[in-house]
Amino acid sequence: MAFLNEVQQFEEIEEGWRKFSDPVQYYYKIGNFTVCLSFASTVLVPKITPALNHILIQEPLVPDLTVCLWDTTSEKKSLPAINWNLFKINGYRGYHQGNIYLHYFDFIDAISLINVEKNRAYYIVRHAEMLPWWVSASPLQVILHCWLQEKGLQLTHSAAISNGTNGILLTGKGGSGKSTTVLSCVREGLYYLGEDYCILEPSDPPNVHSIYQSAKWDQHTRKLFPDYENVIMNPLDAVHEKALAYYQDFSPTKIKKYAPITAAISLKIGTQSSPIIKKYSKVNGLKDLSMSTLMQLPLCDSRALNVLKNFCDKVAHYQLTLGYDIQKNVRVLKNILEGDCP
Repeated sequence: MAFLNEVQQFEEIEEGWRKFSDPVQYYYKIGNFTVCLSFASTVLVPKITPALNHILIQEPLVPDLTVCLWDTTSEKKSLPAINWNLFKINGYRGYHQGNIYLHYFDFIDAISLINVEKNRAYYIVRHAEMLPWWVSASPLQVILHCWLQEKGLQLTHSAAISNGTNGILLTGKGGSGKSTTVLSCVREGLYYLGEDYCILEPSDPPNVHSIYQSAKWDQHTRKLFPDYENVIMNPLDAVHEKALAYYQDFSPTKIKKYAPITAAISLKIGTQSSPIIKKYSKVNGLKDLSMSTLMQLPLCDSRALNVLKNFCDKVAHYQLTLGYDIQKNVRVLKNILEGDCP
């Protein structure tokens, strides 16, 4: 069976999966849900699981979602045939019909296929060894986004920190200082929830759930914190790209799995020594959060915007222009977490 122009019958994919009699399985608590990752072999395990290790469940539970993963290069004899060239011709970026979501990322030859009614998904890659480092930083992004969207939660392009009681969501486009700010906060005793992606739960107050424990540092951040060079996972790539690290490798006790959020802070880089904090409108806060999220994630619909709006309606908003003095930046965030707001 080859993939044609349409989304294929889910049963045909499942039939190919049934040939894997003894999959390698891991269970995770993602948001309020249990997710099982079921691997055809161990080939993809080191590419997918490290970013999720902080939410690993030691005792398997009945999963709310099962994701089946395989590599067609090493496991092709047990799979339906996949016409990768036809996918390239058709140029799929995202397709949604009924209960089925399909996303094809041509740059890495990866297919994400989700049936939200069956709570089952498939992640199929052409060659695991060819996956770039940034896939490991935020694995299964499309599958988890589409499925959580159906459940009323929203994966967002944002960072989050906590003092152990309250949390703050940090927003801003790439290069706005999220990674450096989160690492600075952790070094000063605060907790990590996420650096690049978090899950928003529209409760009252809103909760943020950690999903990945990844850090992606540019050269500026590395120069500020040179003592972390030994935890970089991709030293060859990091010469010209960002460095990938995992918080469990250097701050395992400073990771929080969720926190109630009291404020959203839009970050931007300043040219002055001390930070500048000012109140920000809900409209601008929503604009910053939604623009960043909707540009990063495919297959978003009105439900995503509704969750983001619900969140923004319930929290205070500020804009923080970061200064050169890192400790002063952290002090401002600590004050807001403790209720000392400008």
